[in-house]
Amino acid sequence: MIASLQGAHASIGDRSLAYQQCTSACRRTCEDGSHAPLSLPLKITLWSCADDCSYECMHNLTDYAISPDTSFTEKISSLPGLPPNRVVQYHGKWPFYRLLGIQEPLSVLFSAGNMYMHIKYGLSLPQRLPSDLPKPLVSALKTLPIVGINLWTWSIVFHTRDKPITEKLDYFSAALAMLCNLYYAIIRLSGIHQDTKGHLALRRALIWLLCAIFVSHISYLSLWRFDYSYNMLFNVSIGISHNLLWLGWTFDLSSQRAPHYLRPAVVLTLLSSLTALELLDFPPIFRSLDAHALWHLATIPVIKWWYECLVIDAWWQCGHQVPAKSKKSRS
Repeated sequence: MIASLQGAHASIGDRSLAYQQCTSACRRTCEDGSHAPLSLPLKITLWSCADDCSYECMHNLTDYAISPDTSFTEKISSLPGLPPNRVVQYHGKWPFYRLLGIQEPLSVLFSAGNMYMHIKYGLSLPQRLPSDLPKPLVSALKTLPIVGINLWTWSIVFHTRDKPITEKLDYFSAALAMLCNLYYAIIRLSGIHQDTKGHLALRRALIWLLCAIFVSHISYLSLWRFDYSYNMLFNVSIGISHNLLWLGWTFDLSSQRAPHYLRPAVVLTLLSSLTALELLDFPPIFRSLDAHALWHLATIPVIKWWYECLVIDAWWQCGHQVPAKSKKSRS
């Protein structure tokens, strides 16, 4: 339901002569054995000596570039290719202080917060649903927390160590979660969740279609090229399709409105608005807190609110009011 949308292209920092000279000199110490041994946390999180050189050079050059004790002229001559008095990106990312080998500690922490919400409010979902809810809806709802937990697990791994494989698993998990949410929205709002042969055939066709879309998506990104613009367009398209379905239901005047008809629109509009944080691409505060981490922080309560919407809607579909004990998940 919530996807990570960020790229990792070459940047001013890693293209600069100052960075290339620094990393080249440092990596020679890796080859001759004079580089300081890596700590245990760095070994556990699979840092290599070359990775450590990149990290140290990035921060040393950033420290020098923004140092108030060094003149502008000195910075110009000592930092070929780097703009003085500015924090720049390296390999598509801002410089972050690592913690115990974790590259982006706050993004990891807030990703864990999102995963916790899926565990707490998602895994308890089956016990909070009415017993007469159609089985296809129950099955789909049981899937949502599973793909949500999977998504945020790989987000934690990706922000711990940004590698091509962890990046792909993060993005692919996000696409899978969004497609599963889209599937639920389609069968719930189109009415094909009823237990009839015709509806069963339609659901199966929809599953095959969404599976084909997912396989085509990850195959293109894995076997052809990892196109960040395409990946973003894909996720935005799936997200908008999902939200438009619920907005259409919210403002449908042709049938009796549910008492909770505004809830999905409010939650999904809020979620869409929060993605604007991704556009506020600023250097991380204290080299720790950036717009992406703030986005992950802001989405934590939204997960709870969305599960509450799904529970209330499920009881309404069955002609019941949601009982008080089902409004809260088991602790």
